[in-house]
Amino acid sequence: MLPDTDLMDANIQTQLRKLVTLRTESLVQLREVGKLALVNAPKVPCSCVIIQGTDDKTVIVRYTQRLVGQFETKPTYIEIPGGHEFTKPFDPHYARLKQVFLEQVFEP
Repeated sequence: MLPDTDLMDANIQTQLRKLVTLRTESLVQLREVGKLALVNAPKVPCSCVIIQGTDDKTVIVRYTQRLVGQFETKPTYIEIPGGHEFTKPFDPHYARLKQVFLEQVFEP
């Protein structure tokens, strides 16, 4: 899908409903991945950084916050504006993500 596609446009939504299908099995697998993350978070042997988009509709903020609480060594948790696509250079929030990440990696 093109990054400038207006997903709020009713015509686009209608076309997507006709064209896009998602198998129920995919949703079940996604749920299982989430469960595995919760179970395995306490086993992570090092500190980590979790950056969450405040507008993410794929990985909802409260679920990420729940995951953060499962780590034995509390991770650095940062929320920044943006959705699930902010890891892609075309996203308008990508520059902020990159800045926050580099600040954490190269912290004095």
